[in-house]
Amino acid sequence: RGVILSLNPERRTATISHEKIEGWMEKMTMEFPVKDRKEFAKLRAGQHIRAKVFQRPSDFEFWIGGIEAVEPPPAGP
Repeated sequence: RGVILSLNPERRTATISHEKIEGWMEKMTMEFPVKDRKEFAKLRAGQHIRAKVFQRPSDFEFWIGGIEAVEPPPAGP
């Protein structure tokens, strides 16, 4: 889960502030490639999403897919 901060159409990447990804990385902001052109076309800055991270450890490649828009989490007290 995360929120899209910005998009780079030329590189087809999304900069996302995301929650911890169990077994991979802590909560942080980073750029993720989006391989599927149709999925990328639906993304907007400020959008809250849920996505799956795919990785190919043999060549250190990673990307996101299965992207779904979700409601923002409730505001804290």
